[in-house]
Amino acid sequence: MNTSSPSTNLSELISEMDKVQEADHLVKCLERISTIGYYNATQYAKEGEHDKAADEYSLITSAYYKAIDLINKYPKEYSALKSIIDTLKETAKYWQKQAISSSHEDSQDKVNRYVNMGSELQSIGDYNRSIESFNNAMNSGSESPIESAKIWNEKGNSYYYSGKYTEAKESYARATELEPYNGIAWGNLGLINMQLGEYETAIQNYKEAIRLERSPSDLYLSSIGIANYHLGRYEKALEYLIQAVKINPNSVDSLVTLGAIYNDGFFDPNKAKEYFERAILIDPTSLIAKINLAEILLILSEYDRSEELSKEVRDSNNENYGFVARFFLICSLYLRHTYEDASILTLDILNYCESLPADYVIDWKFDSLSQKIKREVSNKEIYEVLFSLISLKEAIRNKDEKESILRKIRERVIVEKKWWSLERITEEMMSSNKKIKKAKIEIKNTSYPDENEEGYYFWEIRITAHTNILSEIDKVVYYLHPTFLNPIQEVDRKRDPAAEINGFRLQGRAWGEFQVKIKIILKDGSEIMKYHWLTLNGPTPLEMGSALETGNIKAETLD
Repeated sequence: MNTSSPSTNLSELISEMDKVQEADHLVKCLERISTIGYYNATQYAKEGEHDKAADEYSLITSAYYKAIDLINKYPKEYSALKSIIDTLKETAKYWQKQAISSSHEDSQDKVNRYVNMGSELQSIGDYNRSIESFNNAMNSGSESPIESAKIWNEKGNSYYYSGKYTEAKESYARATELEPYNGIAWGNLGLINMQLGEYETAIQNYKEAIRLERSPSDLYLSSIGIANYHLGRYEKALEYLIQAVKINPNSVDSLVTLGAIYNDGFFDPNKAKEYFERAILIDPTSLIAKINLAEILLILSEYDRSEELSKEVRDSNNENYGFVARFFLICSLYLRHTYEDASILTLDILNYCESLPADYVIDWKFDSLSQKIKREVSNKEIYEVLFSLISLKEAIRNKDEKESILRKIRERVIVEKKWWSLERITEEMMSSNKKIKKAKIEIKNTSYPDENEEGYYFWEIRITAHTNILSEIDKVVYYLHPTFLNPIQEVDRKRDPAAEINGFRLQGRAWGEFQVKIKIILKDGSEIMKYHWLTLNGPTPLEMGSALETGNIKAETLD
């Protein structure tokens, strides 16, 4: 028998799968792989070449997974392809057992073979059969506790990768019982307890792993820091994470958690921003760094870049951040008063929430962003919409409670199946003349002496109000004392892009105090009149005589 030829042919057939263009060709290719693979494995087993028989099994298994990837290209031929693929799977499964049971190996050889097969199956994502192989290895008579501990640890890995965290925890715990000095098993036990939210236990597991390995691992130190972060022990978390970053300055997880600590624990968005940007510099594809930075930029009112990052994370279709990315976009649009777009995205997030599975978790702290919303959102409807969305964090896994919250939000956003009108929001928020008049609008002025000419002062007068109110002002007209060269001065947002930020500020120079009439013209054309006595700091001729009565106020405005 030519022991090299059959395997080579099978490898060539598997490579040929990538080149197929038609479903019929793929079916024929798979049939040949199944037939040749079966024949090869049989011949090898008969001659006692069990390693080569196992190799044939591995090739058949790889062909099976490649076929699974290709089948979706041919929806019309799906049934025919599925049938041959299932046959291929059974062939692979048969020779997994046949390659071992037909051998004359001793007990330890069988253990090793099952372990190797389990590891190989684990590497290609076949976790259930990987676990089966590890079970077979344990049932084949391994007498060494250390060897058994390694098998339990690998079995735990397969459970972990398949999302079966409770079973993984049991496997890792068994490994530590069999070999208490196995630092890797203790570290894995810490990892699984982190996944299960058992942070106190995880910290103890990681500390034991560090003790046994006798040199602090940045991974274990970082994990202890992250666990303390989740427990709200920000100072302790900071201590461990700084140690981790000293060992590995390029650890994205450590940098992201440091940023989260400064945001959620110390309310320092600028420091948090530094860490998130540093993490993105190291790994430009890191979604967790990008979504955290999106929140910080939102808090710092850097809306454009925040929205850009939120959209990028949303469009990645990563389930972990789907809700959070959408929520940040909505917050940004409401905070920058883009109400129509915000209402559309609010409906989008409602539909998204309705489609979420029952076990979905919103793992995010909204404390810092909540403070910004409380400070800057004055409209009751929008305020309640945003905080109702935040409340979904606790309610998302309770079907009735989730549906109740979504229904209430929808009622606020839609009226008789029509979009919540922009005019209604704008009217309620700020455009209503009555609401603006009731709002707290103050006129303030400051002044300081002109050091070059005694008795003269530089002064400044401006509007102070909530940002929602300032955004609705179109221009402000100041009526100064008639002795000014140009007594009527206008500050218009069209001519001065910084007018709103500066409170429609007007600056001038004078030595006498006087009354200023201020006409505030809103975007809807309505007007509000205010009066303010412009005061100067220090003695002026006004305090000593009748400057206003004589009209003798020497003054000028500053461009």
